[in-house]
Amino acid sequence: MTVRRVLRGLALLGPLLGLPIGLAAAQEPAAVALRGTVTDSVRHGPLVGAKVVASRAVGMDSLKAAHEFTARTDANGRFEMPALVPAVYLVTVEHPWLDSTGFDITAQTVDLRDKHAVTLAMAVPSGTTIRTAFCGRIARDTTLGLVEGYVRDAQSDEPVRAVRVLFAWSDFTVDRRTGRPTAHQHAVAATTASDGSFAVCGLPVSHAFLMQAQLGERAATGAVEVEIPAGGVLVETLRIATNKAGTVGIAGEVRRNGSQPVSGAHVHVFGASDEVVTSDDGSFHLNDVPLGTQSIEVTAVGLRPKRYALDVRSDGAQRVVLVLNEMGQELDTVRTIARKTQADALRDEFDTRAKRGQGQYISEDMIARWHPWQTSDLIRYVRGFEFRQDTIFSKRGDYEVGGGGFCKPLIFIDGNRADSINEVMPIAVHGIEVYASSVSVPLRWVSTASDSGCGTILVWTK
Repeated sequence: MTVRRVLRGLALLGPLLGLPIGLAAAQEPAAVALRGTVTDSVRHGPLVGAKVVASRAVGMDSLKAAHEFTARTDANGRFEMPALVPAVYLVTVEHPWLDSTGFDITAQTVDLRDKHAVTLAMAVPSGTTIRTAFCGRIARDTTLGLVEGYVRDAQSDEPVRAVRVLFAWSDFTVDRRTGRPTAHQHAVAATTASDGSFAVCGLPVSHAFLMQAQLGERAATGAVEVEIPAGGVLVETLRIATNKAGTVGIAGEVRRNGSQPVSGAHVHVFGASDEVVTSDDGSFHLNDVPLGTQSIEVTAVGLRPKRYALDVRSDGAQRVVLVLNEMGQELDTVRTIARKTQADALRDEFDTRAKRGQGQYISEDMIARWHPWQTSDLIRYVRGFEFRQDTIFSKRGDYEVGGGGFCKPLIFIDGNRADSINEVMPIAVHGIEVYASSVSVPLRWVSTASDSGCGTILVWTK
C-alpha cells in the first residue's frame, strides 16, 4: 500500500476517528442559505424583478469558490440564495427603477461563517425619508409632496438637460357668506440638471395636476395628469422628442370596465387639433402622433372621462387598450331653495331668451343629462366654440373656451365679469347663453360686450 493511499484513507476516516483536521482539509464546507425580501416603500409594495447581489468580502479565500452570487425577487419581492459558502458578504440591490430615480437601497453586510441561514429585509427609503432629504422643513406638512424624476430623449433614451418641467393645478375657495366658489390657478416650474433629473417640493398630495416638459420653442411633451400618493413622493420619467423626428400612428380600442367595447367614444391627443371616434367594435386609429410622452384623452356618454399617459416610440405602430368606467349614478336630492327677487328676474330673462333668442342655450335639464365635470365641459356641445385642453405654458388654466387661435369670449356670471367659466360649478348653474359675436348679444348687455369680437358667454346661477 502506497503512502498516497494511506493519506487518502485517513482523510476519509478523519472526521470519524477524530483525527486532526489537517488530514481532512480537502472536504468542502457546508452550504448556507441567504433569503429575504425587497420592499418598495415609495409605492408601498414589493420591488419585483430586482437583482440581489451577494459579493463575498471575507472568509474562505483559499477555496476556489465563486465570489458573487445573484438572485431575482419574485412577485412578492422575495429572493433566495440556497448554496452560499460560509463567508462575509456585502448584499446590494439593482433595479431599472432605482437607476431611473436615483434612489438607493442601503447595502447590508452579512456574516455567514457560523450560521446555517440568514433572512434579510431590504427596502427603498420611505416617502418621509425622501421628502425630508429633498424638501427639508416643508416635509413636515403631509399635504405637500415631492415629484422627482428624469427627462430623457424619446429615441436615444439619453438624459436631456435644461428642460423646463411645468406643474399646473387648480383649486377653489368658497365664500362663507355667499357660498360662491372662487377658482385659483397654480403653476410651478423646474429645470432639469445635466443628468436630466428634476425635483419639485410643495405640490399637493392626493390631488390631480398636470405635468409637461418643454424644451424652449422646439419641443414639448403632452400634459400628463399625475397625482402624488398619500406617501408624499411621486417618481416620473418624461420622454421628449428633441429633434422632432416625425410622428407615428397609434391603434387601439376603448373598452367599458375593461371588457365591453365602447363605440362612439372620442379619442384625442393633447396638443392635436383633431380627434377620432371609435367604431362599433371600439377600435380607433390616431395618425401623426408625436414621439415621446403624450397624453391621450378619452370621453364617452355615460362613462367617466379619463386621461392616459403614453410613451410613443419610433419603432413602429403601437396598439393600446383604453378603459373607461361607468359614471356613478346619483339619487335625486331634496332641495330647499331661497331665491332673491333680482335672481328670479335674471333667470326669467334666460328662460325667455332660451325660447326665442338668437344665441345657443344650455338649460338645467341639459346639464343634468350630460354630467359635466366642470362647467367648461358644456362648451363641447356649442357650435362654433371649442372645448380645448390648452398647453400649460400659455397660463390660461386647465380648460378654456373660445374660437380659433387665442381668441377668447367675454364671460359674465350673474352679470359680473369673470375670468373663467369654471368659477361656478355645474351643479350651481341654472343656464348658459352663448353668443358668437357682440351683434347677437341681448340689448342690456351690448354696452359691456361691445369690445368682444370673440363672442360673449352669460352664466346664470340657481
